[in-house]
Amino acid sequence: MNKLGLIAGNGQFPFILADHAHRKGRRIIAVGIKEETDPSLKNHVDQLHWVSLGQLSKIISIFKKEHVPEAVMAGQVKHNNLFANFALDLR
Repeated sequence: MNKLGLIAGNGQFPFILADHAHRKGRRIIAVGIKEETDPSLKNHVDQLHWVSLGQLSKIISIFKKEHVPEAVMAGQVKHNNLFANFALDLR
């Protein structure tokens, strides 16, 4: 089964995408943004990992470890979260 990485923001789009991809036979490895993603997404994906906003290296490491060949981003990230307490990792 082909794996698909999902970087999930808030709202319904991550749920819609995950459900549609499952119907197409994809295994979903999701990365939720702690400040944004609805925890109930775990019921719609095969795996759900958590990161803070700006942890790009951690997202890449998760997808490499899980052998995820492609990824998409779905959902909103609120503007006030983008600029409040925002710290990029050292990648």
